[in-house]
Amino acid sequence: DRETLAKLVRLALPLGLVTMLISFNSNIPRYFIEGHLGAYYLGIFAAIASFQKVAPTVVQALGRSASPRLAKYHAAVNVKSFRKLSMRMVGLGILLGVGGVMVAVVAGRLILTTFYGPEYAKPELFGLMMVATGLDYIATMLLFVLTSARLFKVQLPLQVLTTGTVALACFWLIPSYGLTGAALALILGNFVRAGSAFIVAVHAQHALGKHSEASKSLTSAYKL
Repeated sequence: DRETLAKLVRLALPLGLVTMLISFNSNIPRYFIEGHLGAYYLGIFAAIASFQKVAPTVVQALGRSASPRLAKYHAAVNVKSFRKLSMRMVGLGILLGVGGVMVAVVAGRLILTTFYGPEYAKPELFGLMMVATGLDYIATMLLFVLTSARLFKVQLPLQVLTTGTVALACFWLIPSYGLTGAALALILGNFVRAGSAFIVAVHAQHALGKHSEASKSLTSAYKL
């Protein structure tokens, strides 16, 4: 059915573009590092950034397993359950993020030295990278909430804003602060993504609550 397929493409296209921008977003600092600092520092940054890929698999699995239930709650206008599960998902993102930062603070030097050698032992940079990663976990969970609420189109401008923030921050910070500036740029970008997604998620829950109240009023009026 071409008409149905066309509708699916239009529906999913914003999410496809969002996924592309998220992938591009993590690589923006690398382009600036290579251009301003050279391949040596790019190698150090890439090695430390590789630890960011450990927990996202868990975050994605948790989000995808919870999304169908969350979507059912939204479709059934079950505000209480939708809000409760949303908060639980975001809480898990916060917990994983805080755990990553704690590991970086307590054992960052040991981990980097063990895996890569003493020249890669930059625990301060590792800690900042894990802060950026923690914010990314929170933003990822919030995007699952928005997707379950069928808020597809709004995610594209949010991600464009995030990508622009990271690019501008890299442009200003990396020449002056080096690898620390790259980590700060990711923190700023992920903070913007998580913050804007949180605002939209809160608005979606308020809208769902109003819809629930309106439905109850109509039901009461019908019974009368």
